Amino acid sequence: MIAEWISGAAARQGGAPYLEDAAGTGTLTYAGLRSSTRAWADRLDRAGIPPGARVAVRLPDPLSYATALVSILGAGRVVIPLDPGPPAAELSRVLAAARPQAAVGESDDGLPPGLAVLRPPDRSSGPNGPGSSPAAERAIIPAGASRTGGIFLCTSGTTGAPSVLSRFEEATGLPVIETYGMTEAASMITANPLDGPRKAGSAGRPVGTQVRVARLAAGRYVPCPARTVGRVQIRGRGVISEYAENGPAGAVDPEGWLDTGDLGHLDQDGYLFLAGRSDDVINRGGEKIYPREIEDVLLAQPGVRSAAVVAAYDEVLGERPVAYVVPTEPWPRELEDALRAACAAALPRPKRPSAFCLVRDLPLGPTGKVARRRLRELAAGRHSRTSLRWGRAKRC
Repeated sequence: MIAEWISGAAARQGGAPYLEDAAGTGTLTYAGLRSSTRAWADRLDRAGIPPGARVAVRLPDPLSYATALVSILGAGRVVIPLDPGPPAAELSRVLAAARPQAAVGESDDGLPPGLAVLRPPDRSSGPNGPGSSPAAERAIIPAGASRTGGIFLCTSGTTGAPSVLSRFEEATGLPVIETYGMTEAASMITANPLDGPRKAGSAGRPVGTQVRVARLAAGRYVPCPARTVGRVQIRGRGVISEYAENGPAGAVDPEGWLDTGDLGHLDQDGYLFLAGRSDDVINRGGEKIYPREIEDVLLAQPGVRSAAVVAAYDEVLGERPVAYVVPTEPWPRELEDALRAACAAALPRPKRPSAFCLVRDLPLGPTGKVARRRLRELAAGRHSRTSLRWGRAKRC
């Protein structure tokens, strides 16, 4: 289908630019894209990389990267986009999950031994330039490889800390448009309108994707009433049909709804409000606590640069919330008292953190998001029954 789209566009507007380098160093026309797609299909066929095989792309030049990605996708292979300069551990993680049969890159650095590596065509020779490593011609393709093309995307599976929208707008005078997306939906799911009503704290309305909030009833998910928190589920042409190996089973139901793992509610106007990740919910004696509502209170206080709330073990109630706070200055005096007072004023008693841990920084994952799993491990170790001093800030 994509190859047909490319051919049709080339027939209608062959000489028009399809891609242009922002630096002004190169342009790819629709006709050039069609030629590139055909050339890549021929190169992959000759290298023994069949339709449906996975091909990783790692190129530093944006125009070459985009050209290779679209061309290989149009040639019926599954493209695995790679960060041109990822940490070694992150590259290994992605490659272990994706298991490509070939790669396109300027070097073999960090790639598994024996992996077929195709060199990108020289910019000076046009999109149909030659070049491949000897290993590419000796590639061995595993039996049973998929015969359909597509894009294989790796997601970090985490949620970023709440948007600093108010502070940014006050400091710069520039409006911020809140959106919501995920790798599994080709990024965009909802967005606040550019020229319509924006609702503070909302991720906006659906953009090209169906969105519902559902709860489990009699063994199946049914839509929740407006303003009722449930599991955020999505469906549409831009949403994945399934996860690859080792992905969560049953994430996409027979009707095509993908469970995002996020919690939230829809208001009467169809605006989505996120409450957090389902695996981050704190169960305090049966009371479900969403970390975000506590974090929003903490982040609104002077002297707080960032904050995250996770569950700590409680012998009686099962779990209780513990707050990790990064202050704007080294160990400000009376910050804990101010935070405790703010939480008491804004939150019911079960949702108030049982302890505040002042830290220099929050642990981050490879994508720069808060590593909540690491915080939960810290909470389990530092806030055990024997080590926690109730009512006192911990300076970790």
